Amino acid sequence: PTDNAELQLQLASLLFDETRFSEALDAYRNAIDTKDNDLALRARIGYVRTALRIGLFQDAQREGVSLRSQAPRSAEALSAYADAVWSAGRFDEAEEAWQRALAIDLESPRARHGIARSLASRSRLDEALVEAQTALKVAPRDGEIHHTVGSI
Repeated sequence: PTDNAELQLQLASLLFDETRFSEALDAYRNAIDTKDNDLALRARIGYVRTALRIGLFQDAQREGVSLRSQAPRSAEALSAYADAVWSAGRFDEAEEAWQRALAIDLESPRARHGIARSLASRSRLDEALVEAQTALKVAPRDGEIHHTVGSI
């Protein structure tokens, strides 16, 4: 079962990178069902990011809450949770979660990206650009961060 979950996670990541989000979502969902907690955590994070990409906001929020409970000390889990609640308009809650993620891992690109979006939404564009560019240095292949830098 763990081998199958690992394969599903690898497949999901490849499909996500190819922007085949619906197929990636199915593979992430399949990878979640494992006894390997670390593997399930990575699959849930991928599931949330993918669900948000294709507009399945309620699914992302449900998994995000699960992430926050499952891994309250994981910067990536907290960032995925924050992304999900941001999509629901719970901006203060999202920013608080991104700040907690940064307290755990100052280099977290997803947390920095979230903070950048939050700052930009309040017209604090210089600070937002610094955060987004810092995130981009850590995750140069993340297209969403590139988009945010360009938007700012």
